[in-house]
Amino acid sequence: MLKRLLMVLVIALLIGCNQKGKEHTNYEKRIVDGVENVINNSQPLYAEFKLDTTLTTTINYGDSNLTIPIKNVSDISVDSKGNIFILDGVESKIHKFNSEGKYIKHFGRNGSGPGEFSYCYSMLLKKDSIYLPNRMLNNIITFNSDGNFCGNMTFNDGKIPDQLFTLGDNYVGSNCRIDYIKGTPKSIKNLQIYDKNLKPVKTIFNLDSERDFAQPFNPTDDNILCATNGKNIIIGHNSDKKYQIDIYDREGNLKQVIRKKFRKILMSKKEIERLNTMYYYNIVSQGKKVEIKFKAKYKKAFRSLSSDKHGRIWVYPARDHKVIEHGEKGYYDIFEDGVNIARATIDKRVLFKNDKIIIQNGEKSIIRVYNY
Repeated sequence: MLKRLLMVLVIALLIGCNQKGKEHTNYEKRIVDGVENVINNSQPLYAEFKLDTTLTTTINYGDSNLTIPIKNVSDISVDSKGNIFILDGVESKIHKFNSEGKYIKHFGRNGSGPGEFSYCYSMLLKKDSIYLPNRMLNNIITFNSDGNFCGNMTFNDGKIPDQLFTLGDNYVGSNCRIDYIKGTPKSIKNLQIYDKNLKPVKTIFNLDSERDFAQPFNPTDDNILCATNGKNIIIGHNSDKKYQIDIYDREGNLKQVIRKKFRKILMSKKEIERLNTMYYYNIVSQGKKVEIKFKAKYKKAFRSLSSDKHGRIWVYPARDHKVIEHGEKGYYDIFEDGVNIARATIDKRVLFKNDKIIIQNGEKSIIRVYNY
């Protein structure tokens, strides 16, 4: 059995509960139209943060002894018993490991029948039920934690969420799609609150803009950055012009705006080529594949955001390509009550799922799960 190790991850990997070295005030707060605005400067508030963690599980998903190879880690989650689930969206499979890192089984397959799905890249595990938003089949497929197929939820209006997040007993879902309105393609983005039966109850925002595929554009403009922590809905502005995060309460009311000064970063030629390759075959217009003419000058202010069980927000900002080429590690900005309190130096993928911390090292095909 995997020995439980108590460690302090001072590798600026994860933040902490012990706050030391308060050096300066790096922010200002003011109320604008009844909403608290927090303006952060570039430096974090505290010089050192620590977090006591316990390593519970280590998984080598690149192990050649696996009966079914895991080709792509699209999402990772954990259930109440500590079992770890890895979604391979490319192969349309979910792989289950126990709390000791032992491979148990896989389930799901590509198709449109019961227990089958296609091109799913996110999953939600709630009360030991697995929810897979399935855009290709316009439904949400559900399994229990034993891998048994439970059923499908169909969305007749076509507004199936691409991602689902827990919000108490309810859910939050984000949706990005191309709709044709009177023959004109439009990029539509919306974010909704759903009840416990996945029926929409409130729209946080619904944005649409005309899309001319004959003109150069940036497909990443259509992304929505969202997270929840049980109490709040956290939305990151997908922008190269500002670093802003909006916080909504459970009812969908805007309660706080977080801003941070940042430096605009030019995209490198290699990065533009990579995005061109990534999105080339992904756009279908009226049944035909469309050649994308990619256009972008600056990177988005940040690439991802998430929230831990204490309500702190983790943001992975954009990095300069020269820094990446020199092998310097990336970092997370960490916010508490709207204030940038720390910087966590780590370039690995960090997920907060069901009161666990999951860290994926894609280069070494290693996943580690921690209590904290």
